[in-house]
Amino acid sequence: MENKKRGLDKIAKSLLFAWLGLFILALIVFLYVTVVRGELFNTTSNILSLTFLGAFGIGSLLFLLSIFFYNLNEQVKNSEHPNWFTAFLKSLSLLFVFPVYFIFKTISSYKRIKAKLLDARNGLLLGAIFIILPFWLLGYLLLFMGSSRIFGLRYYMSSGMGSDTMLPTLPKDSQFRLYSYKNIHYKINQSFAYKLQHGDIISFSNTATKQLLSVQNIADSNFVGRIIALPGDTVELKGGIVFLSGKALDEPYTLTPNSTHVKKFEYKGKTYGDFMSECKTLTIPSNEMFVLVDNRENGDDSRIIGLVDFSDIDAYLPLKVQTEGYQGDYSNIIKNNSSWRQPNATLTQEALVNASTACK
Repeated sequence: MENKKRGLDKIAKSLLFAWLGLFILALIVFLYVTVVRGELFNTTSNILSLTFLGAFGIGSLLFLLSIFFYNLNEQVKNSEHPNWFTAFLKSLSLLFVFPVYFIFKTISSYKRIKAKLLDARNGLLLGAIFIILPFWLLGYLLLFMGSSRIFGLRYYMSSGMGSDTMLPTLPKDSQFRLYSYKNIHYKINQSFAYKLQHGDIISFSNTATKQLLSVQNIADSNFVGRIIALPGDTVELKGGIVFLSGKALDEPYTLTPNSTHVKKFEYKGKTYGDFMSECKTLTIPSNEMFVLVDNRENGDDSRIIGLVDFSDIDAYLPLKVQTEGYQGDYSNIIKNNSSWRQPNATLTQEALVNASTACK
């Protein structure tokens, strides 16, 4: 039994030294890439990136194992006949709060035995506070970021706009933020899902989008558009202006002002764009929405594919986020509204008069 206990202590120390070696390697690679070469890990060589990730990842695993065996040794070292199952469970649970546990354990030992100036406990305490605790907090942060991404509770960066249909808001091949619509909340109960608002941008796919892409020999992909009308709203297109529930809609985000005309075209013997006609008033039914692209003269949206069902939506970008600006993947600040016009700059009296006479 004593040999087993000594073995646990030896394993814990060996794993700790192995972690220390990998940690030093990861630190050297990190400093070499960022300081010496002045690069980021997304632009440096694959060998350096993989070396850093491997050393950091394997080292983190070895560090956790060393702590686990240290805890296990602490649980059984003072018992002649330890309950290994209970000790295993306690050791595992202590992993979640180990830095706090170790700090309090070390401080409480000072009450029994006074510390000297060169007491090894002083070094262990400082190491726990300034090395282990930050490392633990970083681990929790990474765990939170990973799990929240998996469950759709956190945004992700997309660069899937291979067209100019959402200019000027989303330039071609640019990065932009998206939030998963069908996240864990949606899957538990759809009523818990984010309440989509006018002006939000959505990513969606349905039978109509797939068919349109298929006849044009374009690879299947999601469409991106802006929510204009929601259930219960009425929408009408007159003289290039969108009227939402009877009120002219000011749209500073469109590429060309007052350019929302009905689109219709023929392709391979079939007419597209006959869903919505000019001056037609459409009331949006429940669970559907009317979606338009920002580049109204060059994009396929509800004028062509019809209404979009809530169940078609994959992700969204709230209007509020578009106007506030946010950080991208590489520390650049993204402002989706940087090229928008000033409010009411183009919704002039002349444009409104033209719209009112367009349907007479």
